[in-house]
Amino acid sequence: MKSSRIRDTRYLLPDNLTKKHFSDTLKSSFIVKQTDSSSEKISILESFDWGLYKKNLLAVRYENQSISLWDADNLFDSELAQKIDDIDASSRFWWDFPDCEAKETLTPILNLRSLSNIFKGILKTEQLNLQGDDGKILVFCQLISIYKPEQPRTPLMRQIKITPVTGYTKENDQVIALL
Repeated sequence: MKSSRIRDTRYLLPDNLTKKHFSDTLKSSFIVKQTDSSSEKISILESFDWGLYKKNLLAVRYENQSISLWDADNLFDSELAQKIDDIDASSRFWWDFPDCEAKETLTPILNLRSLSNIFKGILKTEQLNLQGDDGKILVFCQLISIYKPEQPRTPLMRQIKITPVTGYTKENDQVIALL
């Protein structure tokens, strides 16, 4: 698997921390600017014997039928995912996939097993820039949330990824301390 080039940190946010409280906490020290937001339907995939879980991997199929594979340290980081693009919706076995890094990773794990949907949900991603009073970007944040389709306002999981900007280590540490 690929490893992060930048020293970013990730935290799972507690269930009792509302998005408003999280936002207000950041706004107490920074100007928070949302720069991008996306929402898409996903399916989390696994083998019958939980082979991916045992290897600390997560496979997600998107609406466009592409599959992304992550290790547990880099969940939902699109730059670090192994991707399988242009596959048929019925592709479930490693031999159905085109040659790529993800296929090489999956082959020994799946062996004769298929990938099956174990969860269908909505993945929401929000890009946030934390700025100083002068408007300079001090820290990049990415808020990642997974929801059940029938409960689109109550996240099952939320993760924050904090990426420092060169020269602003103190501010990066301040964000981590706020969490």
